[in-house]
Amino acid sequence: MGKLLFRLLLIPFLFLSLYSCTFGPQPDKIIRATVEFDEDLKFGNIEVVEIFKKRIGKISNNFKVEKIANRNQIMIEFATHYDSDRAKKLLITQGDLNFYEAYKVDEITPFFEGINDFFNTTKDQNISPIFDITSNKGRKGGAVLLTALEKDTLLINEYLSLEELGKKLPTERRFVKFVWGRKEKYTNSFSLYALKLSEQLKPAIRGGVIEQARQEFNQMSDPTITFKMNEEGSKQWEDLTGKAFKNHFQIAIVVDNEVYSAPSVATGSIKGGMSEINGGFTLEEAQDLANILNSGSIPKVNIVSFNVEKLK
Repeated sequence: MGKLLFRLLLIPFLFLSLYSCTFGPQPDKIIRATVEFDEDLKFGNIEVVEIFKKRIGKISNNFKVEKIANRNQIMIEFATHYDSDRAKKLLITQGDLNFYEAYKVDEITPFFEGINDFFNTTKDQNISPIFDITSNKGRKGGAVLLTALEKDTLLINEYLSLEELGKKLPTERRFVKFVWGRKEKYTNSFSLYALKLSEQLKPAIRGGVIEQARQEFNQMSDPTITFKMNEEGSKQWEDLTGKAFKNHFQIAIVVDNEVYSAPSVATGSIKGGMSEINGGFTLEEAQDLANILNSGSIPKVNIVSFNVEKLK
C-alpha cells in the first residue's frame, strides 16, 4: 500500500514538473521591427544577422531575422511577452563591453581646480562651476569623481572638454576618457569617472574575450551578471587585477560607454577569468544584458519601424 501511494503521488508530481518547465510566460504579441545601421557594414551584414538571431532566439521560439536587399537594414519579427520598451532596448543595445583602469579622484582634482581658476580669472568671479552643480564629490582614493543630476551632465561635459585645461590632467588629454555611470536608483544622479586609455587609445581589455555570461544573484540577493573569459582574456584579467591590487586603483566595467560598476581588487590577481558585474540591475535588465553579452556586440543601430500586433 505504501509503494502504491508513493507511485500515485509521484505521477501528479511529474506532471506538475513537466507543466511548470514547459509553460512559462506565453507570447502575447508579435513585434515587427526594422533596424538601420549608421554606417555601411559591407561584409559584416551576415554576422550581425546571426547575432540578432542569437539574441531573439533566447526569448522567442517563433522569430525571423533577414537582411533587406539593397539596403543597410535588417528586418526582425518575433513573438514575445516582452513589453515594447524592453524589446526596443534589446534591439538597439550594442553590447560593447570593455574594461578600463580608472583614475583616482585625487589624480583628477587638479584638473577640476584648473576649471575653477579658468572661470574665476576670465570672468572675475568667485565660483566653482564644477562643484557648485554637483550632488557629491568623490571620496579620496575612489574612482567616482563626482555625482550630478542628469540636467547638469551636459554642462559638466562642456567644462571637461575645455582644451586649455588639458595640462592639468595626469597625462595627455587624449589618454583620458570621461564617462558617466548608470543612473542611481534612489537619487536619480549619475557618477562621473575618468578612464585610462592605452597608447592605441583602447581600453585595458576588450569585451570580445567574454566566453560566457549568466544572470545570477549575489549574496544580497540582487541580480548580477557573472562572466567567464577565454584563455587570452583570462591572462589579461589576471594581469589587470594584479596591477589594480598592487597600485590600489579600481577597474571600470563599461557597456556602451556607460560605467556599470568599478570594483576594487582586495585579494590580489584573479585567475581563471571569472568575475561579476553589479550594476543595480532589475532582474529583467540582468537577464537581457547576459543575453546580449552572450550573443555578441553589434554596431550602433536606429529603429526605422516598430509595430506591435496583439495576439488573441
